[in-house]
Amino acid sequence: MARLGGRATSRFPGEMSRWWCCCLLVLCSPVHAGLYTPSDQIFVLSPQNVEPVLVNSTAAVLTEFYASWCGHCIAFSPVYRSLARDIREWKPAVALAAVDCAAEENRKLCAGYSIRAYPTVKFFHAYSKADSTGKAFKASSHDVATLRHRVIDKLENHQEPWPPACPPLEPTSQAEIDSFFEANNVQHLALIFEDSKSYVGREVTLDLLQFENVAVRRVLSSEETLVKKLEVTEFPSCYLYSAGGNFSRLRV
Repeated sequence: MARLGGRATSRFPGEMSRWWCCCLLVLCSPVHAGLYTPSDQIFVLSPQNVEPVLVNSTAAVLTEFYASWCGHCIAFSPVYRSLARDIREWKPAVALAAVDCAAEENRKLCAGYSIRAYPTVKFFHAYSKADSTGKAFKASSHDVATLRHRVIDKLENHQEPWPPACPPLEPTSQAEIDSFFEANNVQHLALIFEDSKSYVGREVTLDLLQFENVAVRRVLSSEETLVKKLEVTEFPSCYLYSAGGNFSRLRV
């Protein structure tokens, strides 16, 4: 810093203005910012809203506990966002949430859920009790399709009571199909014929959850009566069944 006429001046014309800009950015920036926002189709949890989301909820909730400074969490965040977008049609049967344990206000919350490593992902059943700390969810994969399947596995092993908005995911039978339109107020029934290890039927069932006039059921290749009746030779394949008893194959 040189002196000119008794007053301190900067040797570089823009130095002081840049310094003040940096100070203003620091002062005006948020004290803390997490990795997610509600626009990501993810519930951003805090002590103020955690109870209505995780306790006695009618939906199952997959929840990531993370620290915004954690490199593994930062690397996983695009995957979690992609999963949230990918299964957004599965609401209100299952939803995604996240809580930043690095935020001072959330530290007690995360301790209460026994979080010791980041990221930790847990699955909370519908109607979870206040003392529930969730079930461990393996989120090591960065493949969205794999994570979708793991969410379905958790739903299928869901304890009672079942999420009320979640349709049946187990395979159907000839007996259910015969009386389906008597017991269900829908216009169309899509039958997904598939092998027992296929996830297609369950994924389509959840993907079409928000459509009121169509239901989806899985039919395993071992259901010989229906397979022979419709002359199904390819698995997976989809057939549309109407109330009049007519079947038509959907070429998708």
